[in-house]
Amino acid sequence: MSQEFQSSSGISVSSRAVRRELKNLGFHGCAAAHKPNITPLNAKHRLQWCRGHRHWCGHVENSSLE
Repeated sequence: MSQEFQSSSGISVSSRAVRRELKNLGFHGCAAAHKPNITPLNAKHRLQWCRGHRHWCGHVENSSLE
């Protein structure tokens, strides 16, 4: 990218400066992790679980997380 910028504008810019500015603009060099698609059966089970735990407050007696 720095070479393209230099050839189009005539200004010399280091590749590190280009990376820094791209990062400041919100562009990151990571690809999103591949996640498996949710099967219809799994979606049904998740929905059933959510409906069954709709009023669950999250507090568990004698929890080891406390």
